[in-house]
Amino acid sequence: MGGEKDKEKLAIGCEYEALVIDPKHKKTVSYTGPNGIEAILRFMAERLQWQPMVESGQLIALTKDNKSITLEPGGQFELSGAPYRTLLEVKAELDLHVQELQTLEEHFGLSFQWRGLNPFQSTEQVNWMPKPRYEIMRRYLPTQGALAKTMMGLTCTVQTNLDYWSEEHFSRALRTTTGIGALVTAMFANSPWVHGDSKRYQSYRSLVWTQVDPDRCGIQPFIFESDCGYADYVDWAVNVPMFFLYREGTYIEMGGRASFLDLMEHRVSGHDASMKDWDLHLSTVFPDVRAKTHLEFRTADVVPPQVIPACPALWKGIVYSDACLDAAWDLVKKWSLSQRRDFAKAVACEGLKARLPVGAGVAQDLCRELLSIASSGLQEQAVSGHADDEDQQYLEPLYEILSSGVTWADKANKIN
Repeated sequence: MGGEKDKEKLAIGCEYEALVIDPKHKKTVSYTGPNGIEAILRFMAERLQWQPMVESGQLIALTKDNKSITLEPGGQFELSGAPYRTLLEVKAELDLHVQELQTLEEHFGLSFQWRGLNPFQSTEQVNWMPKPRYEIMRRYLPTQGALAKTMMGLTCTVQTNLDYWSEEHFSRALRTTTGIGALVTAMFANSPWVHGDSKRYQSYRSLVWTQVDPDRCGIQPFIFESDCGYADYVDWAVNVPMFFLYREGTYIEMGGRASFLDLMEHRVSGHDASMKDWDLHLSTVFPDVRAKTHLEFRTADVVPPQVIPACPALWKGIVYSDACLDAAWDLVKKWSLSQRRDFAKAVACEGLKARLPVGAGVAQDLCRELLSIASSGLQEQAVSGHADDEDQQYLEPLYEILSSGVTWADKANKIN
């Protein structure tokens, strides 16, 4: 995959999305208007030294210091962090982001809310952002899954990005982290409501992802049915139908008519494949763990800022330790593909109380074991000089959740 890193240079990145809410009307803000997303971005460019990025004449993103702020389709405000060597640096970046959001709240009278799903609006009511690629996705994805627009317009996640140092490590990490993904969902569950539905969930966001597009989303069979190496991931990705191509500043809609393999083998008239095309295509596949020049772990709902560092700490403790990858895999290795998928849906509804596919017990039991494994991984990394002694503190919110059995979804007993 072209992303192997030296073990001495492994990094950690974090991405997190927040809803931008007009507290008076209990709805997300539009792109235009005096308090809209465009005005917010311009304020950040003019007052907070962010560099503007324009597409099709619209201000749609900002960059600064190797990090970026981008917009998800429904106006979700996403910070994609820089890669850092330590969790302390990841935490410092988050703290600065929260400070900037507080400045925006005071200036614009808005509220940035950390919820896994927007409970205030339906997909028909949400304010869609003016990005051409999103318009194409909104036309194609609903033909593949009933909740595709809900995913695009309403969901928010916290994502951790970590490196791999060899194909063997890539394979083991991809398989193990996909296998334990639903356990991470259970610990970070924070999306109990969906607009117009009286039922209560734990992570409706994760349930949504099961009904978006089976070609490109969720738990993919090849991860457990192959060696799960570079070639296996590429073989899967090249056969995923394409959303679009990008040529001379314009998106060319493909509408799923051709795969990337078709493009490579000259079955798409008038176009030859390039590495830029490949990079763009990889950004349009959404498995639970996505591979680029790093691995992206995507199964957690966004949670309040004080809990967010627990996500990279958990993943780092497991992924950057061979022994911990083995121990984590042992927790879930006996499950079949159908059991994995059914368990993920059960966690979406029942969270920590979801029954395990094999043997007695509930998700909370395995989550405790997984947290212990991650903690031992961070301890091991501290001894070898690849972590700080203080990194254990970032896991504390998860110990509290697993001790009490009360998730952030449980705490959200009212919409405010």
